[in-house]
Amino acid sequence: MQRTRDSLIWGVVLLIAGVVLLLWNFDVFAAFAETAQLILAGVFALLGLAFLISYLLARSDWWK
Repeated sequence: MQRTRDSLIWGVVLLIAGVVLLLWNFDVFAAFAETAQLILAGVFALLGLAFLISYLLARSDWWK
C-alpha cells in the first residue's frame, strides 16, 4: 500500500510541476520572475546542502 501511495504522490508532484512550467512559458508568472528566481536559487542551495550533509553522515552510501 505504501508503494502505491508514494507513486501517486510523485505523479501528482510531477503533474503540478509540469503545469507550473507550462504557465511559466506562457508568461503567466512574468510579474514574479525575480522573486521566483531567488526562491529557486534558495531551494537548490538547500537541496545541495542536504545532499552534502547526507553524504558526510553516511559515506558508505557513495551514490549520494
